[in-house]
This record gives sequence, structure tokens and C-alpha cells, in this order.
Amino acid sequence: MRPVNLFISHYHKFGSQHTALVRLLRSQDGFVFRDYSLTSAQHVDLTSTQIEQFIKRRLTLVSVVLVIGGRYAPNRPWIMSEIEWAQERGKRLLGVRQPKQGYIPDEVFTQMDAVSPWDGRKLVKQILKLRGS
Repeated sequence: MRPVNLFISHYHKFGSQHTALVRLLRSQDGFVFRDYSLTSAQHVDLTSTQIEQFIKRRLTLVSVVLVIGGRYAPNRPWIMSEIEWAQERGKRLLGVRQPKQGYIPDEVFTQMDAVSPWDGRKLVKQILKLRGS
């Protein structure tokens, strides 16, 4: 299987969600991916303009954007911008329901091409479907 290029949109103050999702995906036998996300450690010394440029460049390299949903996602300007920029570039969007929360606000939900629970097997299935393989 050829690697899937992913970008994971998440709230940086909760970088542990990104780490946990990457770990979950890596635990799936036979699933190989590259993570083009901007991590909490990478954005520390960047200006808003640099962050925007970085994200837009990275989005051109991916086929699927995973959006970790949650109650506050619509209040996070970067998450909403990443969704908009991904759509402008024709990228497929997969909403990921957080464990124990399961809720994705309508402002985010309606923008997604698909939604998946926090389940490795189901996530991989949706990612491959959205990528077209």
C-alpha cells in the first residue's frame, strides 16, 4: 500500500489529541501514512503569517485532512481556516469524533466529506475511501 499523505487539524493547546490520533493510526497493521500537520512544537516561534504559509504549503501535499472535532472547534480560528484552505485546494475532509465526546458541532460537521469515530480500523477505512483507494 502506498503511503497516505495526511494533515491533522487540531487545537494546538491540546497537542496530546494529535499525538494520540497519530499513535492510533500507526497501530493499524498495513496502514502507512505521512503526517504533514503543524505540531505544537513547530509553531512556537512562528508568526501568524508564517503559520498560515506553512499550513497552506503542507495542505498542497496531502490527500485527506482529518479534523479532530469537539465542542470548541468552531471557536478555534485556525481550525476553521484550515478547513477553508483545504476546501479551496480540493482536499477531502474527515471529521474525527473525540473519544468520550462524540460530538462535532454543526459548523464543522457540515463541512466534512465523512465522519468517523475514534476507532483505528474505521478511520483507516474512511481515509482510504476518501483518498480513492
